[in-house]
Amino acid sequence: MKNPLNHPIFLLAFFTSSYFIIYYDRGVVAGVLSQVEEQFKLTKTQTGIIQGAFIGSYIVAAPLFAHFSHKFRPTRLMTVGLLIWCAASAAGGFANNFWTILVARLFIGAGESSLAGLAPTVIDDLVAVHAPKQRTAWIGIFYTAMPVGVASGYIAAGYITLIASWRWCFFTEAALMVPFAILCWWVNPPEQKRETLSDPHRIGLLSSIAALLKNSTFDLIVLGAAAYTFVIGAIAFWLPDYLVTVIKMTPDKANLGVGVTSFITGFGGTLLGGWILDRFGGSVGNQGISRAMKMCSILTLVALPFGVAGFFFTNPVYIFLCLGCAQMCLFIGQSPMSSAVLSCVPVDLRSMAMALCIFAIHLLGDMPSGTIVGLITDGLKDERLAMIILTSWLLFSVLFWFIAWWRTRNGDPINYESDIEFSPLKNMDDYDDEL
Repeated sequence: MKNPLNHPIFLLAFFTSSYFIIYYDRGVVAGVLSQVEEQFKLTKTQTGIIQGAFIGSYIVAAPLFAHFSHKFRPTRLMTVGLLIWCAASAAGGFANNFWTILVARLFIGAGESSLAGLAPTVIDDLVAVHAPKQRTAWIGIFYTAMPVGVASGYIAAGYITLIASWRWCFFTEAALMVPFAILCWWVNPPEQKRETLSDPHRIGLLSSIAALLKNSTFDLIVLGAAAYTFVIGAIAFWLPDYLVTVIKMTPDKANLGVGVTSFITGFGGTLLGGWILDRFGGSVGNQGISRAMKMCSILTLVALPFGVAGFFFTNPVYIFLCLGCAQMCLFIGQSPMSSAVLSCVPVDLRSMAMALCIFAIHLLGDMPSGTIVGLITDGLKDERLAMIILTSWLLFSVLFWFIAWWRTRNGDPINYESDIEFSPLKNMDDYDDEL
């Protein structure tokens, strides 16, 4: 009898739900930010450091989880990471000063990286066998968890803090994740058996990274994604605080407004982006990567003026309208961008490619950007100017993705996907047999 836990629809729902809770935490942190600042007497710079430290541990742990996924069953590694996440989240609820919440966020980042780096390749394997013509759409469903999770975290934080301490936001999210962390131990997703350009059991960590860095298209996509994450990550972190301190909205209304806007644009935009790209030919091969990069560069260019304009208004309605238009454009590009990363590398290096992508986009993206916004705000005493400077950084995404589109439309890079023969599913119990 087939294990229902291995059904492709269940696996997609399971990993998407787990990823939702991961990003729910991001929204929660942003939603309680003003209260944590007030209770612990934090400067804007210290608040930014908390975000940077979280991302720092995340990007260090991600390549390690990816490397060991070739030796141990990936879902077992995810279980370990998610249990660390649960413990650290609960510890954040007990924090009593800057240093204790900083340490809790460090472990949150490390635990989260196990799921973020490994789950997309599992989804990609499922699509290759069960729905090859809907690849970007499936990946889009998975990535809806990011904006919808953040949006739900904003909204939940607003309501929870009306009836209880902000600490309960962390206690409740830890409780939500525990069943997923435990169930992940028994989830046994399939993997494709393939002949590719490299052997993950022989190639080392540094050799894998070097092989990926030699792929110029991968580099350009990731650099564009880093600039994108620089903006998106810092806005997600600072926007509720900006609305409370500059626009003088109440925390519950600010969180509700940001949450609803993010939910609508994130859910609709991410699904729409995957559907559009699949409708016009998908993301596989040179032409697929070219389509994805053209789409991302145009959408980001359209989003830029809306994003900047939003911070010139003082009326919340106009702010949410402008930022909503910008977010919609950016989220439509989320699925094509992620699919392009998976398409431009050898298939057996996808886990490492995702991990290296995570490392780079956070190292160059939302790890420094949160702190930079805090430094500019503390230095110039002008949070509005800091947010405008931040949003302008999207120009670099447009530049790098335009170059990637131009190169791939002329035949660069090698189409690794075309060299792969997909064979029947390989049960991941083979990992245990090899140990």
